[in-house]
Amino acid sequence: MALTQIKAAGLASDLIDETKLADNSIDSEHYNDGSIDHAHLANDAVDGDNIADDSIDSEHYVDGSVDHAHLA
Repeated sequence: MALTQIKAAGLASDLIDETKLADNSIDSEHYNDGSIDHAHLANDAVDGDNIADDSIDSEHYVDGSVDHAHLA
């Protein structure tokens, strides 16, 4: 009988790393919930184009981030 399946439990931890993955082979459907945190976001990765309308309110402002130049 030929081996046709390998179960995840049969693989050593960290056996598959980025050197064994084809470019662009991982998409958002493959991410685990909560696997992208602040440490894994590039600087300026989230900008006005990535934020839904009305999703940020005063609880999200950093102290001192609103000054006279930013008031309507």
